[in-house]
Amino acid sequence: MATLAPTPRLTPAQAALLQGWSGAMLVIGGPGTGKSTLLAAAAVSELEAGRRPLVLVGNRTAASRLRNRIVAALGTGTWQPAVTTVHALARSLWLRFGPRPELRLLAAPEQEFRVRELLAGTDPSGWPAELRPALGTRGFATQVRAVLARARQLGLDPEEVAELAAAGAGPVWAGVAGFFAEYLDVLDAEGVLDYAELVHRVRLLVADSELRELAAADFDAVLVDDYADLDEAQLGLVESLATGRLLAVADPDSTASSFRGASPRAVADFVERLDRPDRPAQVVRLGEGLRCPQVIDQALVGVRTRLPRLPGTGEAGERPVNEGGEVAVLTCADPAEQVTAIVAELRRGRLEHGWRYDQMAVLVRSGAQLGPIVQGLATAGIPVEAAGQEIPLAQAPAVRPLLVALNAVVRGRLSPDEAMRLATGPLGGLDPVSLRSLLRTWRAAQEAAVVAPPAAQLAQLLNEPGWLAEADQTPAVQAARRLAELLAEVSESVAAGGRVDQLCWRLWQGTPWPSRLAREVAAGGALAARADADLDAVCAFFELAAAGDRRGGAAGVRAFLAELAAQQIPADHERESRPRGRGVPVMTAHRARGQEWPLVILAGVQEGVWPVGRRVSTVLDPAVLDAGGLPVTSHRERLAAERRLFHLACSRASQRLVVMAASGTEGEADAPSRFLAELGVEAGRPDPEPVGLSLTGLVTELRRWTLNPAVTAEERTVAAAELARLARLRDPGGRPLAPAADPATWWGIAELSRPAEPLAAPAVVRLSPSQVGSVLTCARRYFLSRQARADQDPGLPAALGSLVHRLVQQSVEHGWGPDEFAAELDQLWHRLPIEAAWFSATERAEIEAALGRFLAWRSARASELVGVELPFTLSLELPEATVVLDGQVDWLELAPTGARVVDFKTARRAPTKAAVAELEQLGIYQLAINAGGFGDRLPAGVASVGASAVYLRVAERASGQPKELLQPALDDGPTWVHERVAQAAAIVVEGSYPASAGPHCRGCAFAPGCPALIEEPRR
Repeated sequence: MATLAPTPRLTPAQAALLQGWSGAMLVIGGPGTGKSTLLAAAAVSELEAGRRPLVLVGNRTAASRLRNRIVAALGTGTWQPAVTTVHALARSLWLRFGPRPELRLLAAPEQEFRVRELLAGTDPSGWPAELRPALGTRGFATQVRAVLARARQLGLDPEEVAELAAAGAGPVWAGVAGFFAEYLDVLDAEGVLDYAELVHRVRLLVADSELRELAAADFDAVLVDDYADLDEAQLGLVESLATGRLLAVADPDSTASSFRGASPRAVADFVERLDRPDRPAQVVRLGEGLRCPQVIDQALVGVRTRLPRLPGTGEAGERPVNEGGEVAVLTCADPAEQVTAIVAELRRGRLEHGWRYDQMAVLVRSGAQLGPIVQGLATAGIPVEAAGQEIPLAQAPAVRPLLVALNAVVRGRLSPDEAMRLATGPLGGLDPVSLRSLLRTWRAAQEAAVVAPPAAQLAQLLNEPGWLAEADQTPAVQAARRLAELLAEVSESVAAGGRVDQLCWRLWQGTPWPSRLAREVAAGGALAARADADLDAVCAFFELAAAGDRRGGAAGVRAFLAELAAQQIPADHERESRPRGRGVPVMTAHRARGQEWPLVILAGVQEGVWPVGRRVSTVLDPAVLDAGGLPVTSHRERLAAERRLFHLACSRASQRLVVMAASGTEGEADAPSRFLAELGVEAGRPDPEPVGLSLTGLVTELRRWTLNPAVTAEERTVAAAELARLARLRDPGGRPLAPAADPATWWGIAELSRPAEPLAAPAVVRLSPSQVGSVLTCARRYFLSRQARADQDPGLPAALGSLVHRLVQQSVEHGWGPDEFAAELDQLWHRLPIEAAWFSATERAEIEAALGRFLAWRSARASELVGVELPFTLSLELPEATVVLDGQVDWLELAPTGARVVDFKTARRAPTKAAVAELEQLGIYQLAINAGGFGDRLPAGVASVGASAVYLRVAERASGQPKELLQPALDDGPTWVHERVAQAAAIVVEGSYPASAGPHCRGCAFAPGCPALIEEPRR
C-alpha cells in the first residue's frame, strides 16, 4: 500500500504559499515536493474555517485516499469533505440541472461497443471507398472512438468537424462528421451518454450565468489536483465553476494522461485562462524535494533536462531535502532472469531493510507485461497484489461458462461446443471419465446406433433430457440432470421476462461452484489466489449485468451478450485498484500516480516497450483536431509523453530505485531503453541472490554447515538444531514448510543398498509402457532418471509434446479448432523455454501446422472414437515377476473388426516402418486391449487389430496429412511383447541396472562417468 501521511504537515515554504493564497494560484513542483500535502492542508483549513471547498482529483481511488487523509487531519466530528473527480462533478451537475437527468452514463467498454456496432451497420457511402472494408474492424473503431472523445474535449460539434474536412483535413474527416452526428442521435435515442459528452453538455449548461451561479454557490473555493492532466473540456468546466478562489497543483514533468487528451498547455496558459481583474492568477513553484533523496533526484535530473518545456512552466528541478538514496540499473539476460532479479530485490528489501511487502512496488509500462512477473513472484512465494484485470471481462475464465449458458438458453438449444463447455466446466462438473460414462449410458438407451461425435451426442442428450430421469442415477447422470434442469429453469425465467442480472444469479446459485470457490479461498495457497480472481471477475460480471440493459426476456439477454462480447477494453471498476495491503503492488506506471514506496522496481524498460515502438500509421489521428485540420507530426510529442511517464514512475521511489531491462540478442525488441542511459547510472548485472534470503536458500546454507568438516562441532550442532526446528514447521494444512530440512530426504544419508539384491518374492514390478522401452534401451539411464529422479528438466521437446497432446485432447473433448488453438497458444507460448525469437516463431508455425494436420487426419477418420487420454491397467503373470503396466493411450477407436490404438508423436522425423513394428509401447497398448485393460470402455471380447504411431510434424507428400506408421496386430498366445516385458522385469527384479552404449548416448544427461562409454566412446 502506498504510504501517505494522514496529517498534513507543512514546510515553511508550503505554509507561506497557503497563507498567501487569495485568488487563483497554480503551484507547480516536481515529485514529492508536497503538492498533495498542500492541497490536503488547504482543504482542512477551509473546513475548519467553516467554508466549503470542492476538491477535484484524477480518479476515484485518489479521491478516496485524499478524503481519508483530510478526515484524519480534522479529527473527531462529522465531516463530509467534497472530494470527487471532474466526471463525478459533471454527473452531479447534470442530475441537478440537466434537461434529461435520467440519461445513463456509459462505461468505457460500453461506449466502445456502441461505436463498433454503429460502424458495422452504418451506410458505407459516407466514407471514402478505400476505407469501407475497415468499417467493421476493431482497430478502426478504436481510432474513431478516440477521435470522437477528442472532438468533444475540444468542444467541437459534427458540423465543425465537417468544416475541418472541407478546409483540407480530407474526405475521411467528412465521414467522421457524418458518423459523429449519427452516434449522438443514437445515444440520445437510447438515453445514454459517454464521459466526454457528459462533460461537454455540462459545460454548455454552466455557460448560462444563472445556472453557473447556482452551481458555484455550493462551494467557496476550488482545489484541483494534477491540473496538468486535465483535458480541454475539463479545464473549461473548472474555469467556469471556479468563480472564487482556486488552488491547483501540477507537475508538468510527470503528466501521464496525454493519451486521454490531457492539454499540453494547461500549465503554460493558467494565468491567461484564469486571471481576472477581481481575482489575480499566479503560478508559483515548490522548490524542496521531500520524497526523493539526493541520489534518486540526481538520476531524475537526467530525464527532466530532456523534456521540452513551454513558457510559464518554470525551471525544472528541486532541491532534495534528504541525502542518500540508491539507484541501480540492471540488464538481465532474458525475462526469466529479470523475474529472478526482482525476487532477489524484494527479498533483500524485506529482510535487510525491514520493508513490508506492501512498501515495495513493481511498475511496468503496459498491462501485457504484468502476467509473467505476477506469476514469477507468486511461484517464488512472494505475496502479490496485482492491479485490476487487464483483459476484457468476457474473456475472464470464470465468466465464460455463464456467457455460454446464457447464449444457449436464449437460443433454446445447446450446440455441441456449448454442451461440451458447460458439461465439463464449473456448471456441469464432469471430468473426462464421467463424461465417457454418461455418453455410454445415453447410447445404451438409444434404439438406433449412434454415429455422431461425442460433443454432438452430449448436445443431443442435454437438449432432450427426458431420458435422464429414467436412467440409472450414477454420479455422471445426476450431474447432467442437474445441469439440464438448471438450464430449463433459467429458460422459463427468460420466457417470463426475467432481467439479465436475475438470470445470471440463478445460474450461479444453481450449482456447487460458489461453495467450491469459497472452500478454495479458505484453504489458501495457489488455489486461493485463482479462486479470488474468479470471484472478482464474477462480481464484476454481476455488477455489469445489474447496470446494463434493463429490458427483460430474450431481447435484454441478447443485447447484454452482444455488448459484453464486443468489449475489448477492461471496465474501470473501483474494486480493481482498491488497496488491500497484503502483498507487493504490481501495476502499470499510469496507476502509480499519487503514490510512493520506499522501494520501486521498474521492469521491462525496453526499446519498443518503453518508449513504445514506432506507432503504426493511423487513418484517424486525434491530433489533427488540435491542429485545426492540418496534418501533424507528433513523434516528438509521443516520445516526450513516454519520457514523462518514465519520470513519473521513477519518482515514486523514496529510498531505492531499481530499473531493469533484458539485454538479449533480438535487436531492438530486446535492447535496453534509451531512458536507462539518461539516469546517469552505469548499468550492471544482477547480483546472485544470497542463499539466506529465502527459506530454500536458508535450508541449503544450514545443510552445508552441518556437513562441513571445516567448521567446529558446536557450529554444526547449532545448524542441525535449526534444521530440526525448520523440519517440524507445518502450514495450516499440515504440510511441512521446509521438507528439505528433514535429513530423511537428503542424498547420501540412507544406507547403501547391497548389490544384486533381488526383490522379495512374490515380486510385483510396476512399469509404464514407455518405461519398458527405457529399461531395455539403457537400464542405468532408466534408474537414474525414473527411480533416482536425477534427470534434468525435460526441455523444449517434452514441453511441446505435452502442449500438443493437451490441445489434441481439447479438440476432441471441447470441439476446439484453429481459432481456439491459436488463442490457447497465445496464452501459453511465452512459458516455453525458447529464447531466440526467430526459433520461437519457427516452432510456433510448425506446431500450428502439426495441429492442422491432426484436424485433417481426424476428419478423414472413419472408425468410431472411444476416447482420448484413456487410462488402462494390465497385469501380466510372468516367470520373473507379476508385472503391472499402467498408462494411458492418446487415442482409442473402434473399427468393425476390432479396436485400434493411435499414439501421437511430435518428433521432427519419423522412424522406419520396421522400428514402429517393434515399438514396445504400441505393443503393450495392444496387449491391454486384448486383456480387457480398458474395462467397460470397450465391448467385451474386442481384440486389437493393430496400432499406429502418427507423427504430427511429418507430412505425407501426397495427402498432406501426418505420417502414420502401422504396427500389425499381435498373434494369439505369448508374443514378442511378452518377451520384451519379461526382459525389462528381470532387470528391475535383479536391481543391477547395467549401462548400455548406443545412439541414445548422444542426448543422455548421465553420459559423463558412464561405464559403458569408458571402452566405447560417446557417439
